[in-house]
Amino acid sequence: MIKENNKTLNDSMTITDFTIDNYKKCINLAKEKYEFIDYGQINQKEKFILWRHDCDCSLNRALELAKIENDLKIKSTYFIYIHSSFYNVFEKNQSKIIYDILSLGHDMGLHFDADYYGINNVNDLNIKIKYETNLLENIFNKKIKAFSFHYPSDWLFECEEERYGDLINCYSKNFKEEIGYVSDSNGYWRFHPLQSILEKGIYKELQVLTHPVWWQKTPMLPRERIMRAINGRSKYVANTYDSFLESNNRINLKD
Repeated sequence: MIKENNKTLNDSMTITDFTIDNYKKCINLAKEKYEFIDYGQINQKEKFILWRHDCDCSLNRALELAKIENDLKIKSTYFIYIHSSFYNVFEKNQSKIIYDILSLGHDMGLHFDADYYGINNVNDLNIKIKYETNLLENIFNKKIKAFSFHYPSDWLFECEEERYGDLINCYSKNFKEEIGYVSDSNGYWRFHPLQSILEKGIYKELQVLTHPVWWQKTPMLPRERIMRAINGRSKYVANTYDSFLESNNRINLKD
């Protein structure tokens, strides 16, 4: 059993919820209840849903979700994390994945890690968010509208202004107090299951946060999903090395 905020979640629910089939069901249910918007439309629409992905671990899984969303005719925002230990946005193959996601009509956001810089004041926060925003915008030629914090500290949770670094803050006071929130952080629903929230229509406006690595074809425990991403990445790097040697007629010393 998993405990979160004094609430107990059933392990079987945790495993079976995070499948591609259930992902499609949640999107279709959301389409019945809400209008999907991007972060630039927040003050223009009523009864909306913001569908957001923090890409911590797997761009490959992000692309799979992006294709599903495109097929279901919705638009979401993929928050890219340039300090990820699981992928490298400067690598050609991984950059192509981001380009592919954007080509499907989705938006790009910034997933920002203040701890990487040891930030503890608003001035530095603004400077570094602008720096990373410019970096991603220059690489992918795509305007960024919003950012999300990566594992925010207690101090960052108190940074509740609407904008930092000229980007919309997904953890602003307005989001916390006025817009409903559902998250699949760590491979289980934090606070409430998404399908239940959608069925009950509790919130007039709702922000949904997913992490693509959790969503697989078949039920898997969270650590199994993480290891699948790690092993897939490792296999790709090894194949890249072998292919380089072969294409350059070099001896591959192994075994």
